[in-house]
Amino acid sequence: MRLLLLLLSAGIAYAQIDDGGALVRGQVRDARTKAAVSGATVRIFQSGGDSHLFESDARGRFQWEEAAPGAYRASVLRSGYDRIASKVVEIAAGEEEQEITLDMDRSAVVAGRVFDEDGRPMVAATVVAYRKDAHPSTLEPYWSNLYNRSGYAHSMYRGITNDRGEYRIWGLTEGEYFFFVRPAATPGPASELRLEGAPTFYPNSPTAEEATLLQLDWGDVREGTDVRVGAAARTRQTGRVTQGSEPCVRCSLTVLQKGPAASRLVAYLRTDGAGEFLIEGLTPGAYLLGASAPWKPGMRAHALREILLSTEGDRPVALNVTPPVTMRGRVVFEEPPEEIEESHESSPFPRFNYARIERRASDRDVFGSCHSETATYYGSGAERFFEVLTTPGLCRLATNGPPGSYVAGISIDGRPLERPELVVDPSGFAGDLTVRVRFDVGTVRGRIEGGTADVRVFLLPSQNNPFVDFRSAEVEPDGSFRVDAPPGSWDLIAGRSPNARPTPGLLRDLAAGKTRRIRVQVEPDEETVLREAVVLDE
Repeated sequence: MRLLLLLLSAGIAYAQIDDGGALVRGQVRDARTKAAVSGATVRIFQSGGDSHLFESDARGRFQWEEAAPGAYRASVLRSGYDRIASKVVEIAAGEEEQEITLDMDRSAVVAGRVFDEDGRPMVAATVVAYRKDAHPSTLEPYWSNLYNRSGYAHSMYRGITNDRGEYRIWGLTEGEYFFFVRPAATPGPASELRLEGAPTFYPNSPTAEEATLLQLDWGDVREGTDVRVGAAARTRQTGRVTQGSEPCVRCSLTVLQKGPAASRLVAYLRTDGAGEFLIEGLTPGAYLLGASAPWKPGMRAHALREILLSTEGDRPVALNVTPPVTMRGRVVFEEPPEEIEESHESSPFPRFNYARIERRASDRDVFGSCHSETATYYGSGAERFFEVLTTPGLCRLATNGPPGSYVAGISIDGRPLERPELVVDPSGFAGDLTVRVRFDVGTVRGRIEGGTADVRVFLLPSQNNPFVDFRSAEVEPDGSFRVDAPPGSWDLIAGRSPNARPTPGLLRDLAAGKTRRIRVQVEPDEETVLREAVVLDE
């Protein structure tokens, strides 16, 4: 996604606004042709505050009168274009008149038809576009919406075939895609799944390894992307789900087909009154069955079972959903400053001073485990505590201290962990879990050469420190930047991206080792100034 947000200063006329508000004039344009985009919905908003909605006219223009001073963001929606969210827009108090230009990228479109093995149109089949990307932290390839931390292949790009077998998927961003068809099931009870055809990758492959990827650019329209679906396999799988000693009645069951890069969703169904289910027609191979049941608002009990399907006959399976368990931990602030900024306990999504349990990024095959509520630290002084409710599994502990701090290490019963991973047993977690938080972050300053529009600087831990994530910062209009980071060795790169995370193209280059890096040593509580300008990779 690319967004060009220009706050024009040259030639701006200044008008006196009696009440101290600003006059904001804006225009929405096509990023490539620079033509005006009419009918776009512009939302200017503040986090937790009011939203102001505008619609661009025939010249792509919109106007906001008497805008209160402050820092805002602007998002834009328009059919046929990628959704964009701007950088921060500063509206000054008093008499200033400002102009904003928002450039939108025209999204890609893929359309075609789905046919069964006999060449007949397949109705109500689901076509999913999976993006081939890299995980934003590990840089390991996986298919997913870039911002989704799910352990299985996930996509927001999908369509359903009509009575002629036609589908059309729009809103696609630039990148490489798998196209996967999930055939509809034959009508029947919710606890019985019988597929009308075999799950198939474009153009007619049962596996991702044999599939053809489509490289899409902004504004591409690919008609005639047809898929031929094979016959449903002669496989049969029955099973029963329990919750404790009782049958799990109408519990959700998710079927994932395992793959070398990620597991992919092939079906949903529910258990019957006896907790039983039946699945027929899946392609032979390895699958994961994930069962879940309501436990409390926002949390579910889960069970996970791997099966190996073949055409040799039914091998009944049993799953028992496990309720979440409570995990408690201690947080020690080492050499904290005199004043520590506290999180807002009233916020359901604290930005710092919190802990939660997540699936590990490398565990693509895990479904339904390692999910927790976000817990804010409680207590005061240099020692804090947290308590989270989480589903069991081999999990990652994600913690975040106050601004200007970082997690230096985690230990259980005095034994340091090599990475923030721990086993949450269904019977509970009783170890002495301690998180060490330090405040001696350093600063890297430098300058970018080669343009500054939509440029961000990224620091990636070159020593693969598992307790710290990458750091990033925007580049100022004069090309300068400042990035705060924990002490250690880091790789510095720069790329065009309006978001807090690198763009998919930048991630692919990172994973392939194509992007230039500058090795930077960050010292505790010190400022490191780069002697030479960083040349932007294009």
